[in-house]
Amino acid sequence: MSLQVTAIVYFIVFFLLLAGISMWSSKKKAAGGGDEVTEHFLGGKSVPFFVLAMSYCASFASAGSFMGDPAVVSYIGYPYMWFGVFLVPGCVFMSLILIRKMRLQCERLGCQTPIEYIAVRYDSKFLRVFTGIVIIGCFTMTTIAQTKAAAVLLEHFTGLNFKAAIIVIAIAVIICTVSGGLRSVAWTDTIQGCMMVVLCIILISVGLVKCGGFDGVDAFLADYDPSMLQTAQTGLFADCGWLGIIGYALWSIIIQPAQPYLTARYMAMDKIDRKTVGKFCLVALVASLLFCSMPICGLTGRMLFPDAEPDYIVVTLATGVLHPLLSCGIMLGLFAAIISTATSMLLTVGQSVGRDILCTFKPNTALKTQVRVANIACVVVMVAAVAFNLWKTPSIFQFFNLMGQTGVGAVCCMPLYCGVLYKKATKEAAIASTIVGIGATTLFNNLPVGFSVAMGAPLVCVVPTFFIVNAIVNKVKGRNTRIEALGAVE
Repeated sequence: MSLQVTAIVYFIVFFLLLAGISMWSSKKKAAGGGDEVTEHFLGGKSVPFFVLAMSYCASFASAGSFMGDPAVVSYIGYPYMWFGVFLVPGCVFMSLILIRKMRLQCERLGCQTPIEYIAVRYDSKFLRVFTGIVIIGCFTMTTIAQTKAAAVLLEHFTGLNFKAAIIVIAIAVIICTVSGGLRSVAWTDTIQGCMMVVLCIILISVGLVKCGGFDGVDAFLADYDPSMLQTAQTGLFADCGWLGIIGYALWSIIIQPAQPYLTARYMAMDKIDRKTVGKFCLVALVASLLFCSMPICGLTGRMLFPDAEPDYIVVTLATGVLHPLLSCGIMLGLFAAIISTATSMLLTVGQSVGRDILCTFKPNTALKTQVRVANIACVVVMVAAVAFNLWKTPSIFQFFNLMGQTGVGAVCCMPLYCGVLYKKATKEAAIASTIVGIGATTLFNNLPVGFSVAMGAPLVCVVPTFFIVNAIVNKVKGRNTRIEALGAVE
């Protein structure tokens, strides 16, 4: 069979597998002992730790690690590899600190989403609505980026034109997200995560062998573009200068782990004893080590295919060095990476609309109505992402993807971390940091600084804002023992 025919067969089988898992999850949700919201948003709090860990890591990695990061590395070189270096501890560090305390507080406060937790913890309707609006806007951006990456993939392998590929992707994502909620997303993520592990091992290994190892890559880059061999780019505000590398560290270790689509996994765990939490983090660590090695393919792809477009570098490498049967398997791994994050983000958007925002204005909204509105929101956002891509698809989807995630992380990080870990955190400080977070993200994205500087710089604004306002409020108004009690944990 030709590459295109093989890819189509593989994709149909993969699509049917995802649909089957989604149908099974839907039946499990219907038969679950919990209420509709718990079953849909948190998988009934009965999803095994391994499934949640693989889902967490697959969502953490996304199309960015598997296609976007190699694309950027393919024209920047080694300086961008710092991003992957910091993502590995970022994937695990906050999990170790937050899981147990956050889950205990959510149980006690009756919270079903990360944003609901922030709002209840600080007794603030404003935080619930404002953060929900930010999530809708920013995750619509990231959904646009994810769908573009998936469409590029299908276009290259199956021969579908870009417009048809976008529509197929939208249907797959909606089915996985709407039918079974978090349980469906987590289990499909796990299947996809296993494919992603195989993808990493095969493509990185074969690419390095074809290039003669890192020595061969370095020799090529010395002739192709010596600046790609540098540890960091020159210039204070360069994309990957030393200031930008600090930006990567801040983003990877503090901003990204605050994403609601990741912290929702903490709330869904069936057990939170130290042994289970440790195993969760170990699975995440091993998977992230593999996933964050994918930028190496950007270097080997650039050497073997010097004229390849950045966003196509991984698929070009896969089809160029592997047998069609294997390269189409790689296609599924890449597709899995995209779908895993797109479904997680879309589910979070649905939660924000159907639970966080709707229930702020209509507290007695029926649980079934909350789920129904959440699903409608998912469909609307996916349609918007498809429409945007058909109108004006982003040239380098990774930049679009990262900026959307930066906005959400900058808004959520301080209220979340301080809410869980610091009893004296005040509502006023949380509100101030969320406003500064989205404002700083917007500002730095419009300043003439490297994108990596813009990714980390919002944190330099939100951290002092939170603690300065917090100190002033505690000094002027005195400590609010009622608010502090909401954050207390055994």
